[in-house]
Amino acid sequence: MRHKIVITDHIVGNIDIERRILGPDAEIVLCNALSPEGFMEAARDCDALLTTYAKPIGKAEMEEMCHCKIVARYGIGVDTIDINSATDLGIMVTNNPAYCIDEVAEHALALMLSAWRRVTQHAIAVRTGEWAPLAGGKIRRLKGSTLGFLGFGAIGQALAERASMLGMTMLYHDPFVDESPLAQSVSMDELLGSADILTLHVPLMDSTKGVVDKTFLKKMKRDAILVNCSRGPIVDTDDLVAALQQGHIGMAALDTINPEPLPPDHPLLACDNALVTPHSAWYSEQSVGDLQRVATENVAAVLRGDIPPNLLNTEVVSRSNRRK
Repeated sequence: MRHKIVITDHIVGNIDIERRILGPDAEIVLCNALSPEGFMEAARDCDALLTTYAKPIGKAEMEEMCHCKIVARYGIGVDTIDINSATDLGIMVTNNPAYCIDEVAEHALALMLSAWRRVTQHAIAVRTGEWAPLAGGKIRRLKGSTLGFLGFGAIGQALAERASMLGMTMLYHDPFVDESPLAQSVSMDELLGSADILTLHVPLMDSTKGVVDKTFLKKMKRDAILVNCSRGPIVDTDDLVAALQQGHIGMAALDTINPEPLPPDHPLLACDNALVTPHSAWYSEQSVGDLQRVATENVAAVLRGDIPPNLLNTEVVSRSNRRK
């Protein structure tokens, strides 16, 4: 049986891995679209939808995809997909929970060390002809400082393992993680008041959207560093800019921002105490291959009638409206 698989958007554009896994009989359509206007015409009669950043994939879109059995996200987060509506419509939703854990943990470590040691400021100064070791401002010894984690899932714990040799006290706040040998669980207020570096590792949900606002930031140490490699909308960008400008926190090191990409005239880019990278923490040559393989294997499993390994809405399996 010939199946139609629509890819809304793709990081690298090379779909050789998808073709190999899905086989020669699969019809694969790559739309390179970030909104329904660009992919729905192709997706209305698809059997499966693979997606990266396209949104929204909501009730209206899935109702039109009347043959679609699975919506598979190439990455970890699924905030672009209406999982409840997918379940009601009998559509499976999958993600790639182990994807880029090492890469994001290493990028967060790189950001926090760069911010602490003022690496970027010094490098820029040298390029502009200034040879001034103290130009980046006061730098304290990292050993003995406190590293805080808001969210302590797989990525947070991977970062904690890497940071364990730095001689830092490590604290975390995560209602879903009771105890860990890597760090001490504390209240939110204790975390904010103690962390010299605070790194964010929470998913984007209604309860976390904009949680890092002016009230949150004012509870942090005035010289603290905020690191975000999770989701941009977790941070209220306007409030962060104000906090950086007014000295409520020392520095921000961000790989995820809201909006993305930042406009060239965005005030965050005028903050000398902001270090921004272009949502690149996920990337390595190995992670891209893993990304394509796992997402496509989820699709292939569903199309042959099996339960995919990374199914998020497991209740759809037992429902009578599950699409066969």
